[in-house]
Amino acid sequence: MAIQCFRSKLWYSVVFVASTLALCSLSSRADPVITSISPISSAASQTITITGSGFGTMAPYTGDSEYILMFDETGGDWSAGYASSTYFMGVCCDAVTMVVESWTDTSIVLGGFAGGFDTNGWDLNVGDQLEFYLWNAQTDAGPAMFGAVVTPEPASWTLIGVGLLLFGLLRLKKRARSVAYA
Repeated sequence: MAIQCFRSKLWYSVVFVASTLALCSLSSRADPVITSISPISSAASQTITITGSGFGTMAPYTGDSEYILMFDETGGDWSAGYASSTYFMGVCCDAVTMVVESWTDTSIVLGGFAGGFDTNGWDLNVGDQLEFYLWNAQTDAGPAMFGAVVTPEPASWTLIGVGLLLFGLLRLKKRARSVAYA
């Protein structure tokens, strides 16, 4: 008779032979794998896409779960998105929550951070080193870990800002010329 049992986020296959425990080994269940994370800025509201495989599925939510954790190593040692009755890396419950817009087996889309974000030094700054930990939402397999760095806002925003600045300077120059002729 074979039984599967759960202990400490690891699954074991237990085989009983003549009512005696004969073998206990890890099952072939695959851990999640993170292959990429889109650029992350310092904004509370932003789109962060985590891609890979073996994530399981979850309904969208804003809050914490026991299946995802983001840890900011350099920006004040704070974390976001995790809540569990057991500690992981010293974390049990996060005041900073995540906005999860979608969660499929191969992609998680975050809409940013909520809760206590941007209070008590719990914010993101360009250059902060982040670690994401992820467990499968159905099987608890994992965690997968992936590092990321907070980057400046996308260049397109910078170009728009420079364009608006130049437009404003040209209008100011034109206005100064019309005042000089008056």
